[in-house]
Amino acid sequence: MISSYDIKRAYIKLYYELSQYLWDYNFVSLLVEFESCTLKRFPNMQQVRNTFNKLYAMAHDVIRDDEDLANAFNEFKATIENNDCEYACVIVNVAQ
Repeated sequence: MISSYDIKRAYIKLYYELSQYLWDYNFVSLLVEFESCTLKRFPNMQQVRNTFNKLYAMAHDVIRDDEDLANAFNEFKATIENNDCEYACVIVNVAQ
């Protein structure tokens, strides 16, 4: 069981590593789609997994040469692999 916060944290690590490179338009377009489906309060995990797999396939050549990027992809994959987002952390400010 994972939360939307766990997915967001893994995404931010992955995005940091991806931002170290210049990508073509198709990759960036897919990354925007990936971010959109990943950072929802309750993401559709099937859609997240499908988009992640496409992104991984497009970045495969770079992943082979960059251990940090490979680790970020592997960590994200481990986060979403067999888990469904079952709860979300909600911050409530209560004024007294």
